[in-house]
Amino acid sequence: MRPLGLFVALVGFAGLHACDSSSGTSSDTTPPQDTVEADTAEAGTDTSPGDTAEADAADLDAVTTDVADTGEADTAVASCGDLTLSGELTLTRGSVPELTFHDLQDLGIGSDAADALLITFPEATAAGSYDLGTPKNRDRGSCSPCVFINADDGRDPSAAFLQTRGTLTIDADPAVAKAVTIQLEGLSVGKISVPDFPGPACFDVADATLATPPCDPGCGANVCGPDACGGTCGVGCDGVCAIDGGACLESAEPFPITVTSPLTYSFEAPVPGAGYTPVFRKELEESLGLPGEVDVFEVQFWRSVYDPRSFNLTSAGENDDYATCYECVLVRVDAYADPPGPVFFQSAGTLEIHAADFMNGHVRFSLDQVLLEEVVIDPTLQWHSSPAGTGRTIALAAVNPLSDVECVPSCGDNVCGPDGCGGVCGAGCEAPAACQLDGQGCATGAMTQAITVDRLVEHSGTYYFGTITSGPLGAIDSVDRLLLRLAATTAVGSHDLTVAPNDDYGTCAQCVSVSVDTGGALRRFFQSAGTIELMPGSNAAQGYIEATLTGVELVEIALDDGVYVPVAGGATLTLPSPTTVSTFSAIRDIQLSTDSTACTATGGVDHAGPNPQLVVTVASTRHPVSNLVGHYVVDGAGEAGDWIHLVSASDFPTFEVGDQLRILQANPQEYWCETQIFPFGSEVEKIGTAAVPDALVVASGADLEPYEGALVTVSNVTITDDSEWSSREWLKTDSGFQIDTSAAAGGDLVKPSVGTTFQTVTGFVRYTFSEYHLAPRSDADLVQ
Repeated sequence: MRPLGLFVALVGFAGLHACDSSSGTSSDTTPPQDTVEADTAEAGTDTSPGDTAEADAADLDAVTTDVADTGEADTAVASCGDLTLSGELTLTRGSVPELTFHDLQDLGIGSDAADALLITFPEATAAGSYDLGTPKNRDRGSCSPCVFINADDGRDPSAAFLQTRGTLTIDADPAVAKAVTIQLEGLSVGKISVPDFPGPACFDVADATLATPPCDPGCGANVCGPDACGGTCGVGCDGVCAIDGGACLESAEPFPITVTSPLTYSFEAPVPGAGYTPVFRKELEESLGLPGEVDVFEVQFWRSVYDPRSFNLTSAGENDDYATCYECVLVRVDAYADPPGPVFFQSAGTLEIHAADFMNGHVRFSLDQVLLEEVVIDPTLQWHSSPAGTGRTIALAAVNPLSDVECVPSCGDNVCGPDGCGGVCGAGCEAPAACQLDGQGCATGAMTQAITVDRLVEHSGTYYFGTITSGPLGAIDSVDRLLLRLAATTAVGSHDLTVAPNDDYGTCAQCVSVSVDTGGALRRFFQSAGTIELMPGSNAAQGYIEATLTGVELVEIALDDGVYVPVAGGATLTLPSPTTVSTFSAIRDIQLSTDSTACTATGGVDHAGPNPQLVVTVASTRHPVSNLVGHYVVDGAGEAGDWIHLVSASDFPTFEVGDQLRILQANPQEYWCETQIFPFGSEVEKIGTAAVPDALVVASGADLEPYEGALVTVSNVTITDDSEWSSREWLKTDSGFQIDTSAAAGGDLVKPSVGTTFQTVTGFVRYTFSEYHLAPRSDADLVQ
């Protein structure tokens, strides 16, 4: 059964801050709030390639429906404007059952900008008539079907209108039919969430008949097989229709295809609701189906870990059914057509893994004597595959190793060990001798090497990867990686790595392993000594941990008749004792990175690399940041580099100074070169309290970049200019920075006069308008 997963719609936040384009610097002028104007603008459908119903539906879901079923709209019929709908609908097919019909034209609402009409079917919908005025259908969160108009689509301001009454009739199931007609009768639409948009608050819509363009069967010279409209070309066949539809055959010979490297890698859910898995694809040069359509060869890998070995593609109860296969080979005919063509699935052959590094999207494998038969895959039966009964098959002869990249052997001076392309360098080593990890010779004595590892990255549930940082271990230029695998039930506390079930790689609940030469003939190491202690606050099931490894040694292992056993004469790896590994980063990893220190951003730019997890202490009260809110936060010892500005949406929870927070997803950004992190409220959890470090003492004129976001104190500061007090809310000084009121607690600071000298000024370091600013917490931070 396909592992169940979760689809997550990621909604980007555009325009998080305002910008002063004339000066090329940031502006503290408050931009429009992120209300329905922004959301309804997103809801409009553009006509660019890739505009799918999934994207439209995700945008529409952001719109908040304020139309209550109170009868208010019923009593306001006289004030409604009149609206006429016409034109040709375009159907966008996303994930079934979500379908969207859309049209873009000026309907006369608001300005002369185009208005978007969208008719969506979030639930499976058959032909028939539907009452649009039910409580369910008057709510954007539950309606199906939904008639939605985005007035002045893409403009600011724009407004959204949703059905309040009427009847929709559709003549065919839109999930199946290629051409449909939709009739709207007695339709009224009401404005939602934008009361100040000019014009009527509702519209009565003249009865309208809307339709998609007629479907072109696209048969061409085909004499059999499916057409592009859900029908059949020609009159069909008594025997077997050729895959390309060009002839009827008395019997079907396997259609030969050729597959070559490189393959295209993606990490995705290949079927709706399935867990994410590595997928490798190749568009075929041969045409199997309709003229001009693309046919795709595809291999999916569903196991968590792969070592070099062979797999039977028809193993009973596993690879003989798409619902259960771990190594799945398919050919999708007319893969991108609507509807797509037939699917062919393995019915014979073997697949051999030479090397697999799915974290970096690399694999090398061979296929031998593979035959694929046409199947029907039933999504209602957990994607069970069964023969289609056409007798059509596709054949792949023995295929040389396939890869996501063309492989070039990498031996250099190595005399043994993997060459990175599935072979070995030199003549190899005869037992009991084993190849040294660096490939420079064969050795029979124990080889022991100490290693260190960087921050862990959660991957695929309870798997955590860390890259070896102590230097290359193997024989080729390839990633070496530590893998920590924890059962979801792993409790906080200490666990012995040497007692059952942890003494076996196949059964361990707390597992430490190292993969060397992940891009070549992988060598694996597994725990033989030591303990792992899961620290308080960790949650293996939810993907965030901090653990201490003590006395850990790992011995080289190999697969022997399905069982992992130590390699005779193999190497041993050791970790410094104790070693702390964690999914959590330090703020200095962000604040002192080249993304920050070498910033040249104009606007908002995300940092490169994965978004970190953090544990921080709140150092300031909540304060406005343009149309957002913020706190300054700190971790570690509170030194330079340990502080940062946290900003988020206005509905972000309010925290107090001293609150300790666990942030499970922190998006680092450079906003005009001020380093910030942007988490959502659902990604932040208060886990306790902690003391806020004292302010750092900084000399006037010092380099403030390492202190960005920090609480600092500067001495002997004189006010030199107050002209920016009312417009920008800061005072110019003689100390190399400005006094900024943006983080002041309880309102504005009392304005000091020009010429006033303070013994000390304390505040948080900001960078805005190409200058460093100091934001005091209150008047008490300015000491005369």
